Amino acid sequence: MSGCGYEYRETAIADIGGAFGVNSVAFDRFEEILWSGNAAGHVSSHIGPNLGRYTSFQVHMEEEIRQILPIESVILCLTRSGLRGQLRRGIPAFTFKSDLITDLQTVLATGPAAVLLGGHQENILEVDLNNQRIVRIVNDTTSGCGILRRHSRFICCGGFDGKISLRDPLTLREEHSLTAHMSALNDFDVQGNTLISCGFSVRSGAMVPDRFLTVYDLRMNRKMSPVPLSLEPFLLKFMPAFSSRLALLSTMGQLIVFDAIAGPASAAMMEHVTANGAIGISLDISSSCQCIAVGDSTGYVHRFSISPDSVVNSFSRPTEFADPIIPIEPIAVDDLSAALSSIPMPVTPSKRLSDWPAELIKPRYRPTPPIPDDILESMRMVGTIGYAPKPANRRPNQISYPNFRSLSKGTPAKLKKNGDSEDLMIPKKFRRMEPRTKNLEDYDFSFYNRTNLPGLENSLMNSYCNPGLQMLYYHPTIRYHTLSHLCKEENCLKCELSFLFHMLDQTPPGNAPVYPTNFLRTFRFNVEATNLGLVLPDFSENLQEQFDASKLFQTWVPFIYQQLVQSRSDDASSNDIERSFSFQQVLTTTCLICGSASGKRSTSQVLNLNYRDVEKENKDSLQFSSLVSNSFSFENYLDKAWCERCQHYNRAQQARKIELLPEVLTINCDITTEDTLVLLRPVLESDVPTSDSKQLKTQKICWDGSNCKNTMCKFLHHDTREYQKYWIPERLYLKLGIDGTVDKANAKDEKENRSYRLHSVIYKIAETKASTRHHLVACIRVNPFYHDVHDHSDKGEWYLFNDYCVKKIGIDDALVCAPQWKIPCFVSYILEGSNLPLSTPTNPIARDVFSDNWELKVLKNPREGPFKPLGNDEHIGKGTLVSMDAEFVTLQSEEAELKSEGKPVIIRPSHKAVARITVIRGEGKDEGVPFLDDYISTFDHVADYLTAYSGIQPGDLDARSSARCLATLKSAYVRLRHLVDIGVVFVGHGLKNDFFVINLLVPPEQIRDTVHLFHLPHQRMISLKFLAWYYLGANIQSGSHDSVEDARTALKLYRIYIKLINDDEKTLRDSLKKLYEAGTRRSWLIEKTLK
Repeated sequence: MSGCGYEYRETAIADIGGAFGVNSVAFDRFEEILWSGNAAGHVSSHIGPNLGRYTSFQVHMEEEIRQILPIESVILCLTRSGLRGQLRRGIPAFTFKSDLITDLQTVLATGPAAVLLGGHQENILEVDLNNQRIVRIVNDTTSGCGILRRHSRFICCGGFDGKISLRDPLTLREEHSLTAHMSALNDFDVQGNTLISCGFSVRSGAMVPDRFLTVYDLRMNRKMSPVPLSLEPFLLKFMPAFSSRLALLSTMGQLIVFDAIAGPASAAMMEHVTANGAIGISLDISSSCQCIAVGDSTGYVHRFSISPDSVVNSFSRPTEFADPIIPIEPIAVDDLSAALSSIPMPVTPSKRLSDWPAELIKPRYRPTPPIPDDILESMRMVGTIGYAPKPANRRPNQISYPNFRSLSKGTPAKLKKNGDSEDLMIPKKFRRMEPRTKNLEDYDFSFYNRTNLPGLENSLMNSYCNPGLQMLYYHPTIRYHTLSHLCKEENCLKCELSFLFHMLDQTPPGNAPVYPTNFLRTFRFNVEATNLGLVLPDFSENLQEQFDASKLFQTWVPFIYQQLVQSRSDDASSNDIERSFSFQQVLTTTCLICGSASGKRSTSQVLNLNYRDVEKENKDSLQFSSLVSNSFSFENYLDKAWCERCQHYNRAQQARKIELLPEVLTINCDITTEDTLVLLRPVLESDVPTSDSKQLKTQKICWDGSNCKNTMCKFLHHDTREYQKYWIPERLYLKLGIDGTVDKANAKDEKENRSYRLHSVIYKIAETKASTRHHLVACIRVNPFYHDVHDHSDKGEWYLFNDYCVKKIGIDDALVCAPQWKIPCFVSYILEGSNLPLSTPTNPIARDVFSDNWELKVLKNPREGPFKPLGNDEHIGKGTLVSMDAEFVTLQSEEAELKSEGKPVIIRPSHKAVARITVIRGEGKDEGVPFLDDYISTFDHVADYLTAYSGIQPGDLDARSSARCLATLKSAYVRLRHLVDIGVVFVGHGLKNDFFVINLLVPPEQIRDTVHLFHLPHQRMISLKFLAWYYLGANIQSGSHDSVEDARTALKLYRIYIKLINDDEKTLRDSLKKLYEAGTRRSWLIEKTLK
């Protein structure tokens, strides 16, 4: 079996309390752990290749463990009567039970905090794990549900009658039914478009296993030719990384791995797993395809793997272990220099022989540390009390004590600078910008951004991609072709980038950041991004501690390039982007057995730097241009590659040759490991120091020199005077050879050389020396064209984009690296002489977005009240008056905590989403008739529907149960964008907040907000309900809010305002004074005054 790939490695007992059968085994998808649950209700976990015991706990005293499902936060353990959530350390998190549960058999995760439960019962339950409650019940499962599997288009439910039901993932309605076996279903699995099952049939009045596998093609729901077997199948699973390869466990304990299309004759492994009469009853395969686990009926777990050091997952997070008990070092009896005080002693009321006499003991108190000079300089005295602003590197109202152990005799105490960021002396402009938790009016953003170039807000989830969005925007090619894109696909990231770039173009000078809300919302719902692990979970309390933003960003950049290139609606712009950003390559695979070679032509948008063959002593090979040249042309060996001539998997050699270099070269520096950082530290420290970096404690040479292994060492490791140049060159010269190799060039004047000029650098900034917290910033060379777009007079070349902080910087700040805190992550170059599209394309959003073809409705239920679509002959253009109102729901409630002085501090702001948008005509014969009135469908969890203020009822936004006319957010957004682009004037009440939540930028001259029209300076804002009562004598919002009624009321109030202002400004001012007097007398309440 040694040549078959998988070999038997280890056997471990699942539960030492008794020989109970292992009903379920499951590899953890997040850590290097194997979980097992037995018939006695006990769960155990094993870690590492040797199956060392990690945790062990009892889930139920009487019921067996039927399935184990590891998710990111907890381990789900399914029993007959409930579902237990257990932390990986063994601590119970929750126990879910319900009267609707009869006999559970299977569980399937459908989201980060949502699962489906099925079993020997006539319903399938959808459970929200955050609230531990049932959110949906499916009652059409008459034959029960014993197995649940996930497919890209279906939820596959295996019944106990041999049939498999294919259900819609959103509605859970049955779409198709497949009869897999005549009597009963034993197991099935699905991968790609293939479904394979094993089961039983009735023969001579008895139920016997079928010695074949049933195969279905889910593209046509058609049964294919069965796979005959010489053994009786019991369990089966597809290998995650292979399209048709699966592992099968027979009733006699035989484990076989073979290709389902070629049949058992292509078996790559066949082994009898158990002995002494035991049979295998559970099976699982790791996500890396390197390990297989089998649980048998006698309580043992068997592990098979490709190599002794095989891993469970390709990228596992660290496992948390208990703190070790530090042993007490033994002390010799005759050791007179030993510190006896290091031995812990029990506290006793009696005296010890070592106690000092009372006459020799004098109490001393620790002296109060002096107030630092920087606080004294800014202190303002009021009587005997001094007030000073809190320095950024200290805690409020606290002065740290000096470290007395490090002080020498006779030397006054010197305070060590406090604060994590000061420990590394990071310049302020590079430090992490704290997320804004209040309204924008509460902050002076000019302190962070004195340019006209807009920044991006970082208080939203997944805002780690802000530097990448800025990098894409300041690429003229991407900006031009993205702004010209528009399609009807609901969750199109290219469309959302177009909307975001349009807001960045139109942001007025005011230094307020742009919120990429809609882009991040669409990004969160992208299936491919979720599968790649790019979408951060909402329930994480400290994302910076749990996720490495630099590693996420290295996956995000190729992902977003693919989204731009593979757009299905406009091939022209996608081809232009692919032509500019992709380098064409040929991957040649040569079989080492027969020598046959096969080539495959492909394109790639990102070049990953390769450090495998780099020598640390050779400084020339560590230079950036040398690494780029070596990374283009590489050769590696593959352990397994399919050979067409041999018809077998053999060892092979793979080589890459470049056919065409791109106009825009994007390079992934891939400095993610300590070994790589140690390798590059000499050349990274050889950069010219910046003016802000003079405080860095890197002026002395490290005693260990280049042999230093401390990655956080603060000293230099060689003399930098010989290498006074940047590691990242401002210009990069490459030469493409005839043989497909790429060499670095020194001369620019040769015709065959390609000269690239640096465009942008993405840096990882470490926040502390001891912590893993860090963030990303972008240093971008801004083309002069963008200064003309934003009317920027101070036309600098290099700018730092640190979320909402935008600073003009010099080339030293842009290119100098510091291995202690500033590490390059991504580098982008543009070919000199490229024909960049330095203009703004034609607006793709035209009048046809109001046609029926653009009605991207989720549910076309009839609307309530009068409604008339915008006709083709109906004029609407610049200056046309319309009235608008929007209603919202709360997705995330505000969270605050009290400080020591009793002042509340917002630690997590509330997030709202638009639920209904209404636009009515403001003039003409159809004045007051809406032409846009849509409820917006959402898949987000709604924390509060705000029914009393929005009129939205639970279920109105759910496509599965709503009776409203539901539309997508994109459908309503493009129509509002068209109205803004053509210069329509909007009337409404509180429009600034409406457009902020919709994430739409509207010029102030196109807004007529009755909140500000009927307002006196330094007075409170007046509600629409009170204005309607005072000026119109109408009682609106008596039951609940209605956006059509609110829009009509705002339009009538605007008509009254126009009449008052046309008479005289004094008339308007007198009317407002009487309005405030009436409101003060009635305490702004109108219920008692209206009959």
